[in-house]
Amino acid sequence: MALKWLVPLGFLGLAAIIVLIVIYVIKPQYKEKVITSTYIWKEALKLCKKTPFDSFKSILLFLSQALALTACALILAQPNAYLENAETPVTEMVYLVDASAAMQATYVGYDETRFDRAIDEIRLGIDDVLMNGNGKLSVILADDEPHYLIESATEDNYSDVVTALAEAKCSFGKCDIDAAMELARSRMDANPLAKTVVLTGTEYGITGNGVELVRLSDYDREWNIGVTNCEVGYAGSEYVFHVEVAAYGKISRTETLHCRIFGASIGGDERDLSLAIPVEFVVSDEMGAMEVKKSFEIRASDTDIGGSVNWIFSIYDHVTIGFDDLNDSLNCDDEVTVYGGEKDRIKVQYYSSDPNSFYFLAFNIMKDEMKMNRTITFEQAGYDEDAELKGYDIYIYEHSFPKDVVQSGLPSDGLVIISDPDMTVSGMDVRLGKRVQLNGLTSMTLGDPHPLTDVMNASRIGVTAYTTVNNYSDAYTPLIFCQGSPMILARNTPTHKTVVMPFNINRSSFFTWDFIIFLYNVLNYYMPVTTDRCLYEVGESAKIMCKGSDLTVTDPEGNDTVLNTFPEQFALKGYGSYTVTTKFDMKRDDEVRRLFVKVPSECSSIFNVSDYNAVINRVVYGEVTTDLFVYVAAALLVLLVLEWLLQFLSGY
Repeated sequence: MALKWLVPLGFLGLAAIIVLIVIYVIKPQYKEKVITSTYIWKEALKLCKKTPFDSFKSILLFLSQALALTACALILAQPNAYLENAETPVTEMVYLVDASAAMQATYVGYDETRFDRAIDEIRLGIDDVLMNGNGKLSVILADDEPHYLIESATEDNYSDVVTALAEAKCSFGKCDIDAAMELARSRMDANPLAKTVVLTGTEYGITGNGVELVRLSDYDREWNIGVTNCEVGYAGSEYVFHVEVAAYGKISRTETLHCRIFGASIGGDERDLSLAIPVEFVVSDEMGAMEVKKSFEIRASDTDIGGSVNWIFSIYDHVTIGFDDLNDSLNCDDEVTVYGGEKDRIKVQYYSSDPNSFYFLAFNIMKDEMKMNRTITFEQAGYDEDAELKGYDIYIYEHSFPKDVVQSGLPSDGLVIISDPDMTVSGMDVRLGKRVQLNGLTSMTLGDPHPLTDVMNASRIGVTAYTTVNNYSDAYTPLIFCQGSPMILARNTPTHKTVVMPFNINRSSFFTWDFIIFLYNVLNYYMPVTTDRCLYEVGESAKIMCKGSDLTVTDPEGNDTVLNTFPEQFALKGYGSYTVTTKFDMKRDDEVRRLFVKVPSECSSIFNVSDYNAVINRVVYGEVTTDLFVYVAAALLVLLVLEWLLQFLSGY
């Protein structure tokens, strides 16, 4: 037997004994003196002499009162007797199911996944939980955002539970075990008689009598080989694919890693290329790790893997890298698709009545720096010749304008940069003033912060002459000033993208490093790369930018999401290829970009050992065998009767 106090705060009632002691200490003491004058009184005095029992009456009275107060405090604390070390009845089962991509592993040669087996185990135990009096059932799916599949279901929810289990799906992402265990703890806090069962293939350090860890991995029946990472780089003028593969389990085998390049542009022709790399895996379980990782650099010019020195391409549609027909336990990591070979093509047309090399040199420097995701071509239109009014991404007009622009207005399908204009043309929406000639270089000053002037130092930029601006459209934002007059104005609307610089670069110090920074900012502001990269893991977020006013993201299941606020961190929940389509308000074709979302690398390790640790305990005593309230109350009654008798005998 073990004694348990349900309300320990009840012992605060013992403070009443201190009050009782204080009362006895300050109680007035009287000294009796008897005066007799007759014989009768003398005889009465003999009868009033104290007996031996009288000396103990006051002590007994105090003890009875103190014990009565103690009994009251015990009643407030609600004493109960329990069976010590007996099994506590479970009134609620909380199943925590690992829903990470690793739970899609199967026994080799079978179709049933670990996740399927976990759901089956829950399904087989429904009757024992829900049909046992007031039993409850909760199921937590532990993916990258753990949530309740079923919460506190009772017998009345039996059919709903069956339906929910039948529709449960495993994710392709990670398992946030910490957040999942917090959900389990919340159920156990609400019901101390609940028990948690964790169904997983990962080895977690979860202990305590309130949790049971069920590992669904099998070292003898499961193994996995997967592509865990791929990065694309340049070596000289050639693409290089940095690939990492890994094997897990008791295996020793050689497999062929295939690299298939689709839509490679070689000498103006598009071709599909195929490379094959033999990979030997020898996995030993002697140290308990049971894994091996290998890295490769794949080049199309490598003749040892079926390539050719003539296979140098600058553009490709997509590349698939992976293993064919592995028949391992986890097939969603056997192959990855690499996009990004279709670069942003930026065509620049430069027109000037007094040409300089500043624009050409700046774009040539950026061309090399941005070669991984942009292709920049620079063309110079001849003076007094017809210039194209469409088909370019950037139009630069310096000093004067082509006659077609003067007659028809600015192009409407790209960004227009107007440098040191000698007149105002239709669509420019800036009214120029007088020409100002300065004595030597005069430094500029920055206006409010803006992406176009990021990292620029206006004090380094000096001009010797400029044209004042009398008026400009509200769509423009002045960025840099000289003597209070705008030196750079920019607008970015769905139908007009324009930069106006009313000063001569030849007669300024703008052609230094700040000029390159400015043009770099121009590209990233008006023509940002749609995604920061083309290969992600499930659960990551892609930084989405837009060259137009909005775009549409299509996930692997065909669901569309329209975005119109940028930059946008877009959560990637699905496994497979996403398509991002940008529609332009300007007269341009839609831009289509793709990215691939693979399973997290850690999920390829189907025998993963986690450093997560948690201790979950529950009530360690069994059912209440005796409520001690009646016994304590009876003792209190006896003490009260004894105190009354003592008071009576004392003559109080």
